[in-house]
Amino acid sequence: MSNRTTPTLYPRPKPGDVVLCHFPQNLALPLPGPKPRPALILAASELERGGYDVTVCYGTSQAHRSYPWDFILDPIDNPSAFKRTGLVKRTRFDLSQLVTLSYDSTWFLVPELKPYGLTPRLGELQADVVPDLMKAIQAAKRK
Repeated sequence: MSNRTTPTLYPRPKPGDVVLCHFPQNLALPLPGPKPRPALILAASELERGGYDVTVCYGTSQAHRSYPWDFILDPIDNPSAFKRTGLVKRTRFDLSQLVTLSYDSTWFLVPELKPYGLTPRLGELQADVVPDLMKAIQAAKRK
């Protein structure tokens, strides 16, 4: 008999969701990272067996430096857009480091305050920041 538990599958995610993720430290050998961090969902696909796969980039509060492939959300630059993300401090998303993960409890964590119920969702992007996100995605493709 195995002690392994089946991961919890979460409800349908959508691109633009900001979620809490155990982003892998090594993309070549992805294992859940030790520290939950914000991640931005860029794509989501439904699986035939149930559940979803999501492509995400990680977020970090180490936003003092930036590159063209970084997408930064700052509470001072755009307070209303920042509030909708559920983030608590300036966050840099690195669009050059993407990974596709199962949208389940192996990789994603429900936040303590549960703003969206039993889902890893912290918030979402506001439409007016999407052009900046698209510039970062294009820069990452050229990298």
